[in-house]
Amino acid sequence: VYIWNVVSGQLDRSFELSERWVYGVAFSPQGGLLAASCDSSAVLLLDSGSGTVRHRLEGLGGRADKVCF
Repeated sequence: VYIWNVVSGQLDRSFELSERWVYGVAFSPQGGLLAASCDSSAVLLLDSGSGTVRHRLEGLGGRADKVCF
C-alpha cells in the first residue's frame, strides 16, 4: 500500500502486506487507522503511521471491494 502526499505529490510511506491484492482503502476520521480490503476476503485494520496490522476481520462470506469508516 502506497500513501502519497497530495500537496507535494511525493510518496509519504508504503506498507508491505502479506495479501496479494488490495481492493480498497480508507482512513479513519482521526487518521490513526487505515482499513484495507484484500483478496483473501479479509479487511485489515492498520496503524496508519507504522503499517502494523492491528486487527484482521474475517468471515465476510466473500470479497469486500470497498471499505469506509
